[in-house]
Amino acid sequence: MLSLILLTTLILFGCKRPHNLKYVEGVVTLDGKPVEAVSVSFLPVDSSKGLGAGGYTDANGKFKLTSLLGKGGDGTQAGKYSVIFVKLIPEREMTENEKQLVQTEPKRVPAIPMIDALPSKYRSPKTSGIEAEVTESGANVFHFDLSSR
Repeated sequence: MLSLILLTTLILFGCKRPHNLKYVEGVVTLDGKPVEAVSVSFLPVDSSKGLGAGGYTDANGKFKLTSLLGKGGDGTQAGKYSVIFVKLIPEREMTENEKQLVQTEPKRVPAIPMIDALPSKYRSPKTSGIEAEVTESGANVFHFDLSSR
């Protein structure tokens, strides 16, 4: 399935880097505090007027967007976007036995389920309620203050 999506994307956009990209950066906070390791995704409201892009927050909650086919921090096209946020963390810590296996036999380490540390409403463009407009000119800097409530 992933290879089909990639192939379709390459056919639609070619192998070249997309044109007219606008640099986009921002900060994600949760209840006013910066959140590290959040996946930030910009999904075009109208696919003919935008290009999907994403990034990850650093320890200060800062992120830079990278276009679907671009290089790190290149941004995205101007347009209106739904924005979603995901922060996956392990459901539990590794046992001592699992930590040993990582060193000796990594293929034998059982998968640890992941959970989203953010409220579930932020995972979907239908429920996040957050939109952003990337403009042709001016700064495209966004501050998203998420709520744990």
